[in-house]
Amino acid sequence: MKLTPDALLLGPLALSWPNLALLVGILAFTWLAARQGQEGKAWWVLLATLLAARMGYAVAHLSTWPSLGAALLGIVDIRSGGWNWWVGLPVGALAAIWLLRQESPRLLVPGGAALALALLPLGVQFSLTRPVQTPTPPEYASRVLQYLEREFRATPEQREAWIRHWLALGFAAIEALLAENPSTGEFC
Repeated sequence: MKLTPDALLLGPLALSWPNLALLVGILAFTWLAARQGQEGKAWWVLLATLLAARMGYAVAHLSTWPSLGAALLGIVDIRSGGWNWWVGLPVGALAAIWLLRQESPRLLVPGGAALALALLPLGVQFSLTRPVQTPTPPEYASRVLQYLEREFRATPEQREAWIRHWLALGFAAIEALLAENPSTGEFC
């Protein structure tokens, strides 16, 4: 298993984060709905949600299809990917309300739990793709240099030697830790 910003790699299987979120959400929703005796109707809700999300994607990218017929066929060809959840989720909610007029409150818990679980893979993707914040030099670093200059009358060359000495010790300690850990060989 390997985590990349684009997908979860399980050997030869690569699951993109949105598709993994979809899979987790579907499994959680059907399992929780089945526990409440609503499995048959839950599958219809899922079908409406998936078709609406796929149609929303096809309509949003209509200019990329060679013809309208290809776009219509592309809706059912899920191998090409692409889902518009801003269309699919509201349609799924409306389908649940319409199909389960009397029992729709019973699907609120499975729906909410499935949505929460489906957001987990997207959170992992966000954490893998967000830019690393470059820290600003801490204030104490400049105070240390001022202290060296004031108390020990360190020249700029001596301050630079002091910085190099402590940086070298710090990096040597980090490199020793990395050398001891067998899993770091792939990256370091």
